[in-house]
Amino acid sequence: MHSQHPRTLAGAHTDGVRTAICFLTSCRFSPPPPHTPHPITFLYHSKNYTVLCCAARGGSSEAVAVVLAAGANVNTQSSAGWTPLHYAVNGDHPAAVTQLLNTMKCDLELRDGGGKTALDIGEKFGKTACVALLEKYAADPRLK
Repeated sequence: MHSQHPRTLAGAHTDGVRTAICFLTSCRFSPPPPHTPHPITFLYHSKNYTVLCCAARGGSSEAVAVVLAAGANVNTQSSAGWTPLHYAVNGDHPAAVTQLLNTMKCDLELRDGGGKTALDIGEKFGKTACVALLEKYAADPRLK
């Protein structure tokens, strides 16, 4: 099954996204509930973050792309309140940040349990490339 936007990891594999599949299968996730409409969006790690958070945290832009194509919510928050964007910025992964921002759906105002946005995290820890991307995205008039 070849498709432009795979809805499952199996479909992504046939589309040649082997790097993403290898990365994602190295993460340990609990299985989704039976009859879940989009299982990839419901996979949770033992640390209570989604597969998209894991991909962003690991800096795998390929994995981020596959999970987004499968329908993952870019603004899902972990139990600590971190979004995939928080994880990508904290890990200093500009390619993953770009993948997330390119959805044009990132809510830059989402705050973690300590009240910090992804931009706050980037500024605090000197993630200059990621901060520049976030500032450019925030200035985009199409998002207003």
